Amino acid sequence: MAEVLGPTLEGYLNTNPEVKSAREQLAKAKKVLDEANAALAGSRNATQNVKDDLKAIQSKAQTNFNSLQSLANAAEKVATDYFKTNYQDISLSSFDKSIEGLQVAKTQARSPEAASSIQSQIDALVEARKTPRVYKEPPKKIVKPSKIVEPGEVTQDQVSKEDQKIMDSITAQYEKDVVNAGAYITRELDKKGRSNLATQLNATFPNLKLKTDGEYDESLIDAYKEALRLNLNRSLNSLESIPFADFLVITEKEGTYKGTGAGDVPTTTISPRATATGYIKEAYKSLGIDRDATPEEIDSLTRILNDAENRFKTTKIGGVTKDLLGNRSQFIANLISTGEYLDPNTNKPIKGLEKLNPKEKKKFDKANKVIGNLSKAVTTAKADTRSLTVQTLQSTANANGVILSPQQLEQYALEVQNGKDVKVIQSQIRNIAGLGLPDNVKKLLAEGTDLDTVYAPYKTQMAAILEVNPQTISFTDPALRSAIGPNGEMPIYDFQRALRKDARWEFTDNAKVDVAGKALKILRLMGLQG
Repeated sequence: MAEVLGPTLEGYLNTNPEVKSAREQLAKAKKVLDEANAALAGSRNATQNVKDDLKAIQSKAQTNFNSLQSLANAAEKVATDYFKTNYQDISLSSFDKSIEGLQVAKTQARSPEAASSIQSQIDALVEARKTPRVYKEPPKKIVKPSKIVEPGEVTQDQVSKEDQKIMDSITAQYEKDVVNAGAYITRELDKKGRSNLATQLNATFPNLKLKTDGEYDESLIDAYKEALRLNLNRSLNSLESIPFADFLVITEKEGTYKGTGAGDVPTTTISPRATATGYIKEAYKSLGIDRDATPEEIDSLTRILNDAENRFKTTKIGGVTKDLLGNRSQFIANLISTGEYLDPNTNKPIKGLEKLNPKEKKKFDKANKVIGNLSKAVTTAKADTRSLTVQTLQSTANANGVILSPQQLEQYALEVQNGKDVKVIQSQIRNIAGLGLPDNVKKLLAEGTDLDTVYAPYKTQMAAILEVNPQTISFTDPALRSAIGPNGEMPIYDFQRALRKDARWEFTDNAKVDVAGKALKILRLMGLQG
């Protein structure tokens, strides 16, 4: 009978709640620290203020990581000491759990042979349980050096670690550049800058045929990302971070990508996870998803993207290259919006997925489920945002006495959904409300103050003196408008006196009391009333 081994220290640590929690927190802190280090490493062209901010963030991340590292070490030490001291009890408990599980499995065995095999395992554990267990330190592995290292000499391991450090830094910068590619070309570069970039890319990669008018062009963004990828490969091979501008100049002089056949620039590649993450981030931003993608979402979207890149490969007819998949970020955005994996050229469902082997089919089904849930969340969020936008604009219109039809509100909401700032539309509403009003009122409206706020003190006085609901007082009411003229605001006392000359005041209880009081005074003067 084979020897039954007791529980191992590493197995115990992996299941210990305190150790597990400490390790999870440490892993998260490590991820944050890696991102902070990558951002700091890629900030060589940033302003000093940005560099200082990134240094502060990196320092805080490092301090947090060090603190959690100490906590994790402490948790592991406590658990290790407990494991060694109580090894016999832990072993017995482990055997009991295993026996209990096997007994349940035996009752569900599908054949006498299977039940007999399980019983043999139970018997071995019962026998092992009779012998008290004592913890023994595992034998230490003795690693002999392959050669004597002279003082100052660099070993192969040290070279590999240094190389890996350089490669990690190069890759981190590439990932950052890919993620920011769209913003760089559309925001940081002006028309002339885009024109110069397109001209240089065309010179380096003759098959691209990019427009050089400097106008916005998604093909320029795609070509820029592809060139970044090629520069990444060259930088990794040379173990040196090559500035992008230098890469274009060098490869143009070499003619690396001139000619035909294998020398052409491939415009369709299978995006690695890091590149796909950049596309996903752009897609999320375009859909108004104000958060980072989860690892599960990245895995699912990357799987579908890679399959599409395999299916819709580049075609070349008469020297003209056509990427059948097109803009990757837009493909992912469409995937999320529809919740379906559709042919980007026909908008029809992809054929052949049902013929995948069971393992691949299971992976695709999982990816589709994740994307379907993401699509529902986006649809719900859009509806909620649209409803909130309508309420916000209706409130602004009411506060300024502007009447908007349901169609106008829906159109405005659509404009906001497509990227227009809601504050711009609110300003348009206030501009409408200001028509015909004094310049001093228009100025307040332009600063974002609503008419309801501007006229609030006067509406309150009107409601009290004329005995009406303040909500029924229109901003076009002559009496209300008279409160603020070209020369400024009317004093409240003067406004109250003016209101008592308004025809509506004669029908109020205040007016009747006032008239009765005056009549009584006259009678007293005449000696007719005591």
